[in-house]
Amino acid sequence: MATTTLLVFFATPRVGNAGEPPVAAKDDIDPDVLRKVKKLIKGTLSDEAADREKAWAEIKGMGNLVVPGLIGLYRQPETTPPMMGSILIALGDSKDPRSGPALAEMLMAKDLSVRRDAARAMGDSGYRDGRKVLESLAVDTKEDDEVRLFAAVAAAKLESQAALEVLISLLKNKKAEIRSRAVFALGKYGGVKHALTIESVLVDADKSVREDAVEALRLLNKREAWGGLVKATGDSDYKVRNAAMNALKEVTSKTFEKPDAWQHWWKEEQKAPTKEKD
Repeated sequence: MATTTLLVFFATPRVGNAGEPPVAAKDDIDPDVLRKVKKLIKGTLSDEAADREKAWAEIKGMGNLVVPGLIGLYRQPETTPPMMGSILIALGDSKDPRSGPALAEMLMAKDLSVRRDAARAMGDSGYRDGRKVLESLAVDTKEDDEVRLFAAVAAAKLESQAALEVLISLLKNKKAEIRSRAVFALGKYGGVKHALTIESVLVDADKSVREDAVEALRLLNKREAWGGLVKATGDSDYKVRNAAMNALKEVTSKTFEKPDAWQHWWKEEQKAPTKEKD
């Protein structure tokens, strides 16, 4: 992605093709800004915690100068993968409207780790005009599954229904970590209408996936999720059982300590008239 001339995004965007986010205008970068940003980004990678904190604070303090510097540094051939990671974090945290188009460019990078982290940063930035490009990345079955996951999570944060469908499809992925992240995101961003889909993950062969399904049900914080949580109290793994009971204590205000007590309570709760359930 490097070029012989360092170019950066400036404030006025131009309109892209239909369905694409605005593409930022470009101009030459101030070399002093580039040098400062480069020094600070390297500082975020210091072995000393105090130096890292100072570098991040100074990046934040640069205000509207930092995004052009970050993009210029991104395009330098000598920028290392760890530096790229800090650049993407800084862009995701930035409230500068130019960070969104910058991240949209990075979603097209050849390096899949850059595409993955750019997707996450775009979700963090709240750049709604980038939702379409995130959706395109998420639905592309030829794309790396981890990139698709991060793009879907980011788009779901931006209220994309298409992204939620991708997350549901990833619940069947062969990698447990992807299934875990997908079910957690479905609970966090999908809403109560996905309670039964999340509950279906409680039979996953991997206990960490089941534990994240419990957390997803907890995040729904609705009665529709209680049945799944009670079901999880009978899981073969004690961590999953305990997570389910702790979640039930939080969402129901009940204080039972044993799985059979929760199961008996739920059986009786379902018999109660609708008025008493609310």
